[in-house]
Amino acid sequence: MLGSVDRVQTNDYDSFAEAYAAENESNFVNAHYERPAVLALAGEVTGHRILDAGCGAGPLAAALRERGATVTGLDKSAEMIALARHRLGDDADVHVGDLRDPFAATGFQLSVISELQPDPAARESFPDDFERLASPMGFLFRRRQGH
Repeated sequence: MLGSVDRVQTNDYDSFAEAYAAENESNFVNAHYERPAVLALAGEVTGHRILDAGCGAGPLAAALRERGATVTGLDKSAEMIALARHRLGDDADVHVGDLRDPFAATGFQLSVISELQPDPAARESFPDDFERLASPMGFLFRRRQGH
């Protein structure tokens, strides 16, 4: 369970969330290389609890759910979370939040950061904060350095 998340603050992505989400999903690199690579690296995820940090509009979360995972999505943008909730359904476990927040999330078999935009403040908190979110079984980490 996520603790101190869902505090809505204006985020830069909120003003162009729909356009960003549409471009992100149709972008050749994301659609044909990055997401498929992350899914391949994740392997068999049926029954696993997965944290999708920086989930955006939820394309990776949707793909992981289709493969049988229980996915929790986290993004700093309330508009991106609204798009993810629209895609995944009202019962989706998606939250507005920041990896730097001291929320108490436990029990994830896999934690994923994919297509996350570079944020110097967030990078300062890695790997400690992110590693804390994964179980001893390990985690997958990928930070995209450009757009």
